[in-house]
Amino acid sequence: MQNINHSTISFESSNQFSKIILDYINNHPDLSDFYNLRPEISSYQTMMEQKNYNDSFRPILVETLNGQYAEAGIKLNKSVKVENNINALLNPNTYTVTTGHQLCLYTGPLYFIYKILSTIKWCDELKQQFPDKNFVPVFWMATEDHDFEEVNHIVVNGTKYSWNIDSMQQPVGRLSLQNFDSFAQKIINLATNDFAKKQLEEWSACYTSSSNLSIATRKLAHLLFASKGLVVLDADSKPLKKLFIPIIKKDVLEQSNFNALTTTNNLLRKKYKTQVNGRGINFFYLSESGRKLIKKEGDVFVVDGTSITFTTEQITADIENNPEQYSPNVIMRPVYQELILPNLSYVGGPGEIAYWLQLKSVFEQNSITFPILTLRSFLLLLNEQHYNTLKRIGLSVDDLFAPSIDVERKLVALNDDGGQTEIIKNIADNLQAFIDIAMKTDNQIGSEIIHQKTTWIDLLEQHHRKLDKKQREKIALHFDKYQKIQSNYFFNGVMQERVSNITSYGITESMTNIIELVFEHITTKFEGINCFVKQG
Repeated sequence: MQNINHSTISFESSNQFSKIILDYINNHPDLSDFYNLRPEISSYQTMMEQKNYNDSFRPILVETLNGQYAEAGIKLNKSVKVENNINALLNPNTYTVTTGHQLCLYTGPLYFIYKILSTIKWCDELKQQFPDKNFVPVFWMATEDHDFEEVNHIVVNGTKYSWNIDSMQQPVGRLSLQNFDSFAQKIINLATNDFAKKQLEEWSACYTSSSNLSIATRKLAHLLFASKGLVVLDADSKPLKKLFIPIIKKDVLEQSNFNALTTTNNLLRKKYKTQVNGRGINFFYLSESGRKLIKKEGDVFVVDGTSITFTTEQITADIENNPEQYSPNVIMRPVYQELILPNLSYVGGPGEIAYWLQLKSVFEQNSITFPILTLRSFLLLLNEQHYNTLKRIGLSVDDLFAPSIDVERKLVALNDDGGQTEIIKNIADNLQAFIDIAMKTDNQIGSEIIHQKTTWIDLLEQHHRKLDKKQREKIALHFDKYQKIQSNYFFNGVMQERVSNITSYGITESMTNIIELVFEHITTKFEGINCFVKQG
């Protein structure tokens, strides 16, 4: 596989980004109060000085990670980079750069992979800039999320394949994979050759050999990224939740984060749309009934949809004794992350960065350092045949991002009336000039030319109409080709990376090679969407 061409589409011209993200990219002063430091290499020295991480948490973090890898049956002594990175976390000179995602099957949309590779790339560049420090890429698995419908499927070449079970609103990481075999076989059967079948079997084995979705996702992420030192964390852990007890109690008992978030939201909404709204209590309760909201009704704390209730004294004791049953929502999960990790930056997509921009005051409320917010890389993988077809009909990769009406107008300008109207007019004008000359010399000759002119022009007009019809057909044909090509990279206006699974390639070719090719095009610069063409 060889990269043969690439181009960069600016964030603005791509029509894929909200105003708040474009302003963040462009360092607009309207947003300066809502984040800490710019996502630039030069900011990291300051970030390391600001980070108020409790180093006594390091042994607990490392012990938890080692235990989770052991539970998954992963022998770290066979993955030297991962083992070294985990051990390095004991060192006060070691920091993390973190990304997170839901437990999407078979990695889910392509940007799952892009986020992780972006995180690894940042760690590589930080190590070059600060060789006396260690930087560990961390993948935070969203194991406590209960939105099963968001993770239970993959899209391969435009077709959706779903694993349909009743999740009972349980945290997805805890879901049993007892009935996964038939779904795995469905994915394996998509392979078009023996090599593809073997790699899909290897991926599927991560699931069929695991007791739950958390372990399976760890195995798959380790299979794909261990060679680059990625450390995978499941924060659904009692030892880690114990570190979070003071903040859990503060949120549940004092409900102080709601006011901080509301104040920020009111300020942001003067210019931007906001994504998340806090609640009085920003924690769910985990039980056999699922992941349920905690509400305060008078002097009593109620777990929504259950018969579980607590007095203030009871819930205080329960938080202290069973912190693992308290699951942070979208507001408090980032706080939990930054508490338990020596983290410098969060790498996320546009939606994530947008809601993180709402959270700085919540971090201040809890005396936690707000990390650098880093946009992941954005990529579009182009089929060589599609690229060549676009070139042949006069279009470029940029046109895939343009409104359809603009592309149609461009094709019209390229193909409609290729100058023939002007040529016929010039012929008629020149014939008339010839007639004028003839009439001055001999009226009979002039009359004969006039007669012939009418015949000639009528004949030319007939051919003009035929040519015009063929050109309209050509434009329609080219526009149809364009639309069919574009449908491979945009699904109802949504980019390929947010829908397609890597197995769209993996049913025919090496997914490892695809990942390596993508990694070559991952960048730490905010340049735009990196579009590249591959052979094969």
